[in-house]
Amino acid sequence: MEYRIFNVYELKVSLTWDRYVYRIVRICGTDTLDSLSDLILKSFDFDDEHLYLFEMESNDNCYYKIADFGEKSTDIPIDDLQLEVKQKLVYLYDFGDEWTFSIKVRKVEPTNIYKESTVVESKGTVEQYPGYDDEYEDEIELKILDGLKVIDILNELDDDCILEEYQSLFNYQRPVTGINKQEMRNEIAEEILEYPGYLMLFLPKQQSEYLEAIIHGENIFHKQDRCGLMKLNSFGFCQIKENEYGFTIVTPVQVVNVYKKHMMNSANKKIIENNAELQMITEYLLSKYGVIELESLFETICFITNRKLEYTDFMFFMNSRFHYFGNYIIFTDDDQNQYISLFHEEDALHVLKQRNASKNYRNLSYPIFTIQHCREAIKHNYYMEYEAYKEWWSYLNFDVMLEPEICNALLAITTYAVLIQREDMDKHIKECRELFHQGGCNFTRKAERMIKALSDGLPSAVEKGRTYDEFGNSGMIREGMYNSIEDAKAERKGKFAEKMEKEKTVKGGKEAYEQLTLF
Repeated sequence: MEYRIFNVYELKVSLTWDRYVYRIVRICGTDTLDSLSDLILKSFDFDDEHLYLFEMESNDNCYYKIADFGEKSTDIPIDDLQLEVKQKLVYLYDFGDEWTFSIKVRKVEPTNIYKESTVVESKGTVEQYPGYDDEYEDEIELKILDGLKVIDILNELDDDCILEEYQSLFNYQRPVTGINKQEMRNEIAEEILEYPGYLMLFLPKQQSEYLEAIIHGENIFHKQDRCGLMKLNSFGFCQIKENEYGFTIVTPVQVVNVYKKHMMNSANKKIIENNAELQMITEYLLSKYGVIELESLFETICFITNRKLEYTDFMFFMNSRFHYFGNYIIFTDDDQNQYISLFHEEDALHVLKQRNASKNYRNLSYPIFTIQHCREAIKHNYYMEYEAYKEWWSYLNFDVMLEPEICNALLAITTYAVLIQREDMDKHIKECRELFHQGGCNFTRKAERMIKALSDGLPSAVEKGRTYDEFGNSGMIREGMYNSIEDAKAERKGKFAEKMEKEKTVKGGKEAYEQLTLF
């Protein structure tokens, strides 16, 4: 007797906006995509009353619950997709609320024995129809425990998460082959506790504020803060325990002791403040440039802030605060140049291609701002000096009153959408709608109109990177800007010489730098 050979797939299904809420499932290749949809919905305790689709990340093929003429149906065996390990799919459920899940293939095993689909592992919960309560914050409890260790929290995280945190913490410089995940957990715990100086560069301002509030027992949290807290959880700083009424935040006493000893020292607080400003200035520059070479950004930041940064510290700073905690992408092109962008990699490459196709484009000629200009822009949340952008910022913060983390994500997404000037805005509006729902707010027609107004009011990202004369937009603040870093250096040198002449003092002509230091 011949037995039919088919595959069994182990899949990790996670929320696209919160990768710490996931399910690991096993399903046979003879089952259909419809069966996979049923399994996913059941595992997240969702109802099955809406349409859905699956999209292949590698080739953009879409499979629909109800397929129109020319479209592919979900009523096909999973084996027909010829999935491979590490391949990814997107599952979109409910075209109104648009719940989006990322599916990653973890294992593919051939077999001839059919087994019922099952949920192997479950992490985190999510409400399909959340009813937000104004008194929810009263249901959040803070605890500091002597018996709880950083390694205990790390042991509860899955291996995929640990790998990502390990690479992020060590700036992708340490090899990961040949190291088992438990060794990675031990190294993360040791680094956090033995070398707390990394905290000062690693934790962005919001996560530092979260940690400080937890340690001081200040219950400032809302349900929307859960995503930011989970990032602290992923490095063992705290543990989130949920129940039907809210959640408890538990912190090891080890973390409290390290924080009080190092982070609350007056001298170290000054460094923390400087690094927080460095983060905001970098975000401001990235909002201006859209895409920029990391080496150019490094040189620009050193010049603007008048600080002598070590490139290794700078890269650690960029990989942690911006690549891991932020909404920025670091990638390498075919010529091995490293870039950072608030766009997805494929869109950033599209921008670079458009730039290089321009006859007037001069490589590495980015507009340079003074430190005073940057501080003023940050003070007034003036990340884009255009009325449409200011109105959008005001709407998110004061009309809708979303939490800061969600506001920042929306600002990044909308900047990305309007700067890249792609014709299809539906994808970006969909992402915004998801974040509105995450924040407990309805995505209104007014919000959609404002996003479309932004696309008419802001320049294309292909213009970013030209000199200011070439950029030449009347909507930008002209004062405090230079055409290039060479012009800015020349003016600074001239002012320095003029000052020396007035004082009639020779000081060697060297610029004074403030060293970025760790503990």
